[in-house]
Amino acid sequence: MIEQPSEQLRFPYVRFPVSDPFTKRQSVVYRPVIPVILHSRKMALTCQALIDSGADECIFSGEVAFALGFPLLQGKPRVFAGIGGSVIGYLHPTTLHLGRVRFACPIYYSDEWNHLRFGLLGQVGFLSHFGISLDYRAKQITFTPQLSR
Repeated sequence: MIEQPSEQLRFPYVRFPVSDPFTKRQSVVYRPVIPVILHSRKMALTCQALIDSGADECIFSGEVAFALGFPLLQGKPRVFAGIGGSVIGYLHPTTLHLGRVRFACPIYYSDEWNHLRFGLLGQVGFLSHFGISLDYRAKQITFTPQLSR
């Protein structure tokens, strides 16, 4: 169940420097990355996470699972397949805070994602709690918390 304030939450897009691997040309990209607080029964950890409307589930690295005190391999396993191949993630019940909004969020963790600079927040368990606007021109993300149905 979501504990929810009535006001909208706004976050700026985050600027990331990038380098073209072929030309070595430097540039920047803006991504909808936000700070979230993840809670286990033992620990809380502030993490950066990318809003990923193409992801079905929420995904974070095994390093985050370790920091939260989760026994990674004891979670419920699931295979994730995508453009880069497939990996096994392990589900652990996690509570997520975004601003003053707090709710249970099913999150998969994997050591195969330790190279990711941020977690991924997908449809199930995260985006399902919000109306969301991604305004690239204004470089702003707006969340409207929605009542659980």
